[in-house]
Amino acid sequence: MKLARNLCLGLCALVLSGCNFNEMVAGIVPDDAKPMLAELIAAVSDHDLEAFRPYLNPEIDQAAIEAALPQILELLPEGPPQEVKLTYAYLGASATLNAGTQRTLATVHTLTWDEQVLMLRLEMTSDETGVWVINRFRFTTPTPEQVATPPAFSELTLSHKIFGVAAILVPLFVLFTLIAMFRTPQIKRRILWTLFILIGCYPQFAINWSTGAWWLASPTIQTGESGASLNLIGFLVFGASILREGIGPWVIAVCVPIGALFFWYRRMKGGPTRKTRLEERVES
Repeated sequence: MKLARNLCLGLCALVLSGCNFNEMVAGIVPDDAKPMLAELIAAVSDHDLEAFRPYLNPEIDQAAIEAALPQILELLPEGPPQEVKLTYAYLGASATLNAGTQRTLATVHTLTWDEQVLMLRLEMTSDETGVWVINRFRFTTPTPEQVATPPAFSELTLSHKIFGVAAILVPLFVLFTLIAMFRTPQIKRRILWTLFILIGCYPQFAINWSTGAWWLASPTIQTGESGASLNLIGFLVFGASILREGIGPWVIAVCVPIGALFFWYRRMKGGPTRKTRLEERVES
């Protein structure tokens, strides 16, 4: 019962943390990068892009920087933005024999003026010294698709309703299965069953909540200018996720909980439990 209670509390905390999306995104940014980001945003508000120079990667062509800064200043409306939001953040790490350990940080800040919205995209790296350098930064104007608003309740299609219900029921079903698995006596390979139920959710489907368009997210074949790639693996913990990049549309992803379904199938077939000592003696 104690484990089941902790699982319920953990799920509730996960749901509640998702209610404040901006705070969740801000938590991805490491502490040593936050002062630099604050200084850069203040520089944009003051139309002083010279503050970017100390943080730029020295390998970047200086002539390109001199040509780009005036063009960027022309894009900025007069006066400071009325609202600044950190709407996307990605933090990664890699280790190579030549460069050692390196962190990668990508962020998107949405800056809103009275009649214009701009997105500041930053791509930074930090080596073992802990110093962050900017490899790329640019301002973009969001496309109509990126600022698409969610439909009203009366405008929801059948796809919206199916994905909306599945995004709620699938995690609850996975959680219920975990509780049932831990309450099942004499369970065999309890740790493996826990992992299988949690991440054994496949294939993955996704829907653009603004347009209602849905697709098979994994497995899928992705095509681009450089060619085609096959995406075979795409698992989700608890079988569902809600993501948003920048001010773009919400994307809801739902998986088939094959791990949880297989557990109930095995349970109906009499497993997966250990035999008691009495049963072993009777068989022998």
